Amino acid sequence: MKGLFPRLEAIYDPDRKNDTRYGGAIIMKRMWDYLDCDRLISSAGIQKRSGVPASCLAFNYVLKPMMDAGSIKRANTRTRGDQLLQALIPGHDQSTFNRFLNGPHDWYALNDLRIQELQKRGRTRALEGGLIVLDDVVIRKSGERMEKITYVWDPVEGKAVLGYDLVVLYYTDAEKSYPLSFAYKLKENDRISLAIQLAEGLGRLGVEARRVVFDAWYFALELITHLRDLGLSWVTRSKKNRLFTVDGATVHAEDIIQSGTKEAEAQLPGYGPVKVVVAEINDKKRLLVTGDLRMKWKEVVKVYRDRFLIDNPFFRDSKQEMGLADFHTRRFGALVAHTVMCFLSYTLVSLVRLFDRGLLDKTVGWVKENLFRAVAGVKRVGGGLAVILGRGLELISSLSHAVSI
Repeated sequence: MKGLFPRLEAIYDPDRKNDTRYGGAIIMKRMWDYLDCDRLISSAGIQKRSGVPASCLAFNYVLKPMMDAGSIKRANTRTRGDQLLQALIPGHDQSTFNRFLNGPHDWYALNDLRIQELQKRGRTRALEGGLIVLDDVVIRKSGERMEKITYVWDPVEGKAVLGYDLVVLYYTDAEKSYPLSFAYKLKENDRISLAIQLAEGLGRLGVEARRVVFDAWYFALELITHLRDLGLSWVTRSKKNRLFTVDGATVHAEDIIQSGTKEAEAQLPGYGPVKVVVAEINDKKRLLVTGDLRMKWKEVVKVYRDRFLIDNPFFRDSKQEMGLADFHTRRFGALVAHTVMCFLSYTLVSLVRLFDRGLLDKTVGWVKENLFRAVAGVKRVGGGLAVILGRGLELISSLSHAVSI
């Protein structure tokens, strides 16, 4: 499809001017083009608002957390005051943005298209040996009139709080990680049914990873049976009072932990044979369980410990750096749109780290501070734009040329 943005390139010049505070936007734009986001938005049927192309509005929203804007109003203000962002994003007011988010669009379709596009590329696809992490996070809000808001249990606070409970599937391997599907727990559903729904969609989205890990809360017969039927293996932690049959005797998980057993095969009532493993997790002995009898002790422990990648850094970065909790809308549809945009923004940052192996251990906060927020010059070159990068910003220039579109 015809490009909606001006052609963009980076030029290194130690004597650059100070026309933009966000010279690293060129990298985000390169990642945007790599994932072909203009086409994804068009394919999802998301329409322009007040004459402003949907892709431009979406790109502006994706940049919002990178600017630490917090609100749509602040994002508009910072965009209008920056020469690079002004050139990339047509002028629009706050009401245009609000109508865009609240429009009758299928935002879930856009999220699905993002996942499918990642699976089409050898560099970004989920590997069969990769790991899918299942977990949820509470987003606290104070607006009682927000649509579908309810009281949800917050394990951090140890009490029910007003807000939303977001259930997420997250993919990770040695090189990359990104969010997959999500669903909000509402009064009319529950976490287990949502987890089953999300897992059932993995095949349709082309995700080839075959192993799922989750905490004890999701250790439900209904879920693990569905995972087995889908051809997915699973690893989890058992609560201490869970019953197993070992060598013909019915015992609690705590009994297995205290027995000194390191690993054993057992029967899980209502399911069948499982492997149980005793390991120290967070300075306490825990009983880990998997439906894959071929897994060794060391592998089971590693997989379960990798579960914490969704708590730290993904949930932490999504809330603190990507603005997952920074929404101020009463409509639930706009909340879904906001979530999709946050996941897209997080994915683009993940791609930045993927295309430079030296950045694999860098946090989202580091990328924002050291790559995105870069003072640079801007000038017109032919029919496009050039971002003039000064001393210390050579990495931005190299990254902007490293990605094949």
